[in-house]
Amino acid sequence: MSTGSSRYIDGDSRSFTWTDLKKGKRYSFKVYAINDVGSSSGSSASSTVKIK
Repeated sequence: MSTGSSRYIDGDSRSFTWTDLKKGKRYSFKVYAINDVGSSSGSSASSTVKIK
């Protein structure tokens, strides 16, 4: 499973398309909020998905 990649998305965005995922690899995702107060601890990781 790939680890350590990050993308910053504007707070007004409602979706995001990750374009560089590799076919046959497995990924899971977490969401963090970052603002003037600091950053959140993050969401629970998503279920692992395999890119087809």
